[in-house]
Amino acid sequence: MVKKIEKKLKDNNNLSDKDCKDQLNDLLSLEEKIVQEKEKFFNSLNDILSPAQILKLAIFDNRFMREIKDLLIGRRHGKKD
Repeated sequence: MVKKIEKKLKDNNNLSDKDCKDQLNDLLSLEEKIVQEKEKFFNSLNDILSPAQILKLAIFDNRFMREIKDLLIGRRHGKKD
């Protein structure tokens, strides 16, 4: 979805305000769905893990995703370890 939006912006710099708002709303809606699914996943773990274990997993997941993002961004900017 983001690639489509980027292409539209690149190909047509004259997007209307309405088109931009619609695209932004679509993107925000998708991100909201991702958060809802993540919440459902963590809640589904109640039968398997303790609340403390679920919290530790959520923290691990957050840190892991942030580190992956940092690595990918670093490589895009030409940085190498």
